[in-house]
Amino acid sequence: MNSIEKIRNLIPIEKRNKWVVFTICLLALSLDNLCVSGGVTTTVNIQEAFHTTSTNATWIISAYALTLGSFILIFGKLADILGAHNVFLFGSCIMSLFSLICAVIDDSIIALIVFRALQGIGGSALVPSSIALTAGYFGHDLELMKRANKWLVLALTGSFGGGMLIGGAFALTDIGYKSFFYFVFALATFCSIILFFTIIPVPRHNQVHLKDLNYGGVIVLVGGLLLVILGLTEGGHKWRQPAAYITLPAGFLLVLSVVLFEVVYIKRFRVKHGNKKLVDAERQDDPTTIPVTLIIKLGSHVTATPMGNSSSSETNIDHVIVEDPADLNYNSDWRLTMDYLFPPECAKIPNFFVFLFLIITYYIALCVNMTGLFQYHQFVEHNSSIISALKIFSMAIGILFGVLSYHDSILVKLGTKWFMVFCGTLALGSSIWFSRIDFRKENSFYKYEMVSIALNGFAINYYFDVFLNSVMASTPMHLQGSVAGIYFTAGQVGVSLGDAIFTSVVGELGAAATFEEKVELHKKIINGLYVSVAACAISFIGSLFTVDTDSVKAREKAKEKANDSKVDDIEKQN
Repeated sequence: MNSIEKIRNLIPIEKRNKWVVFTICLLALSLDNLCVSGGVTTTVNIQEAFHTTSTNATWIISAYALTLGSFILIFGKLADILGAHNVFLFGSCIMSLFSLICAVIDDSIIALIVFRALQGIGGSALVPSSIALTAGYFGHDLELMKRANKWLVLALTGSFGGGMLIGGAFALTDIGYKSFFYFVFALATFCSIILFFTIIPVPRHNQVHLKDLNYGGVIVLVGGLLLVILGLTEGGHKWRQPAAYITLPAGFLLVLSVVLFEVVYIKRFRVKHGNKKLVDAERQDDPTTIPVTLIIKLGSHVTATPMGNSSSSETNIDHVIVEDPADLNYNSDWRLTMDYLFPPECAKIPNFFVFLFLIITYYIALCVNMTGLFQYHQFVEHNSSIISALKIFSMAIGILFGVLSYHDSILVKLGTKWFMVFCGTLALGSSIWFSRIDFRKENSFYKYEMVSIALNGFAINYYFDVFLNSVMASTPMHLQGSVAGIYFTAGQVGVSLGDAIFTSVVGELGAAATFEEKVELHKKIINGLYVSVAACAISFIGSLFTVDTDSVKAREKAKEKANDSKVDDIEKQN
């Protein structure tokens, strides 16, 4: 282990440039979306190469999404415990290894599906740890953080368009889908080697420890999420089968059981028993030598005696760090020291639940738009994979324009609520616009699609801008990975839900041979695109419940509230 550390430290940490390292990290992060969107444009080629059905071929996409959505939350938690840099490097290496294995498989689609699922584990490690890395590198400077978030959003969203183009281009080569996986392998290997020597460590947070992880909850949660996403995937093809109507509710109940166990049982247990432990600690021979921050994780309203102060003061403590429980001369119950998978502090983050809901609806729209429009151009208009990808690339251009045009001053002027209402309105209007595409109308692409999907990508990108600059900026450093994991787990559920609903609406798809078949297929896919319209409409309604936290007026109110709270505290002490 020491020899490995020596090799990794050939370049002294003080000589490593954060922006250079961050750029390589963003390049590695883009691998996740490349694998998702590239899988869409190589599906037909895979179907032909393995002489299988479209249902089996789409499992190349579903298998990746299955593990990606199931493990993101866990790796988000591990990023907080083990260090975001370690988890990120692990994800990059896993992506490299299993991309190579996927590239050499040519005789078994089952094997390809299995290793695509393992590849998804690498993606699930990259996403939440990248957000924690960004906060760790630039969180000390607000302006640097805003600049870094711009490029982080581009890697999280804009790379979808790049993956479509790259996958579409490689699908036309002599070795087809294999060349795409070789490309991902080469890029992942390059990033992994560079980061092995240059990645800058992010300090582990002493609020969270590996030994305190809720291991039982981890197993149940991963199992539940796997069942939920599997049920949605199978339901898209046929809802009336056990793989859909049994796995989906069973998975939901498993996930719900973990949430209730933590936020109800564990929280109540700490409220009931936490105060007793605190009192026992204070009754030791010299209580003034025991700082409050060394006592216990309480998660409750307690009466605490600060170090060196003989008088009690009532305070709200969400969690108190245990640096060395042995100093307290008692054995702590595991329920008092267990780290939450769903930290209660999340509820205090402004707009946490609203934005959690919105990431699901916006991911539904993004998934349906990408899949539906690509299949429309390929199966109805008989365009090649690369031409089909180019036609929907304007969505990536809209995302890029959103990244470059976003500025915090816009949020300050409009306020969080009206800014999100604007995003919801634009997303809804643009989705209605491109749902009118019709191959029977002259210049249909230029009239109904090219501009509208760019505006749709622009609106969805703005959601992520506000999410990172508002919600994540309000998240404590020791919860960055956990909160990012929760959000992107919800996002992957949105992807699976969007794919399931779209697939169940349009059914089995294939290239239309006659004009009548084209008309019929056109109707099916347009009906599928209405799923995006519905998701954007729900996003608009959800945005109305956003609480303004970023405008000048909101900040002034927050300052007034804080000042009033200080005055109340002084009066209580007197």
